[in-house]
Amino acid sequence: MYGWRAKIGHVAPSRGDTLVYEFYQMMPEGFMMLNSTGTIRQLVDADFDRQLQRIEEAAQDLVENKCDAIIIGGSPLFTKLGYGSDIEMEKKLTARFGVPTSPGITGEIAALKSLKIKKLVVATPHEDSLNDRMKAFLEASGFNVLKIQGYGVRKNADLTDMDIHAAYRIAKNRKAHYVLLDIDAPAAAVAELERQTGLNEDVIRYMTVRVDEHENGPSAMMRRSERDRERGGDRDRGDRGDR
Repeated sequence: MYGWRAKIGHVAPSRGDTLVYEFYQMMPEGFMMLNSTGTIRQLVDADFDRQLQRIEEAAQDLVENKCDAIIIGGSPLFTKLGYGSDIEMEKKLTARFGVPTSPGITGEIAALKSLKIKKLVVATPHEDSLNDRMKAFLEASGFNVLKIQGYGVRKNADLTDMDIHAAYRIAKNRKAHYVLLDIDAPAAAVAELERQTGLNEDVIRYMTVRVDEHENGPSAMMRRSERDRERGGDRDRGDRGDR
């Protein structure tokens, strides 16, 4: 049976394709997403207002389709309305429909606070005007926003064209630790490892390569590092050898 653990309703601000894809990557078997497509096509106030007017209708449809909880997507909707508007919407719709209902931004704020995070650097795809609203909302929620920067995207369809690692460029995070794991395991175990790795925000990229047999000794990267250190040591000693 589909959704035997839970059916999660989602009031998407636009089409919601990316979120549905990511939902099924993150969640274990037994969860199902019921998605309600939204009306936002341009990240502008006119489209935000139109979407805000249809949230209750969309939530009603999800409840009639037996969802167990509802998430209302679209942080710019609530940063436009201002601090506290998400909590007000949550209380109103939960009381009306009898199903736990929460804007996505409410959960994001709660998650940050549960991690005891106080200072933020925020990367968004949005224009400056929307970033200013987000900054004000976060500060009213008790955070110190050290920096917020976006890519200036206005057309909603262009969001899916962005590199999934675009946020790291704004944060200017170009350094990383590289780890090589030799694994002898069945395909199901490797698939679960990839799923868990994909959920870890500290892992920027990963790659799984099937080989006929594992190499013995240091990896190619380690051998290269060792050669570089040896060459650097020779230069430091001034030993340039015979000419």
